[in-house]
Amino acid sequence: MYVYSAEKNAFYPLSMLEDYAAVGAWPDDGIDVDEAVFQAFTGQPPEGKQRGASKGRPCWVDIPPPTAAQQRTSAERRKASLMASAAKAMAPLQDAEKLGIATEEEAALLKSWEIYRIQLYRLDTTLKTVTWPKEP
Repeated sequence: MYVYSAEKNAFYPLSMLEDYAAVGAWPDDGIDVDEAVFQAFTGQPPEGKQRGASKGRPCWVDIPPPTAAQQRTSAERRKASLMASAAKAMAPLQDAEKLGIATEEEAALLKSWEIYRIQLYRLDTTLKTVTWPKEP
């Protein structure tokens, strides 16, 4: 048996009541729920949903769209990841060019990667919609 707290959006096993109470963490708004409810709302949620509460009981709610700050952070992370991947791909091509042993194909590929990396560098991740350049 479990207790569900709508305020915390969390389940608490009744078997641990004393432990939670000892540290002042047992929810005041908890309602008893059975194993089936616990299993239904602690597993994989339906696509586009997350666990929420309605009238004190667990339910599936739509995942809210990301905030502007979350979108910007996500875009910045993606940009950093793509820049790192570009640097990794470019390293052996740069070595070959530096040593004067790059083939024509390697030199052309290096130039494509350099253009791509500059395009990434110039991306404005503060925009609501970011148009990502195509990787070479």
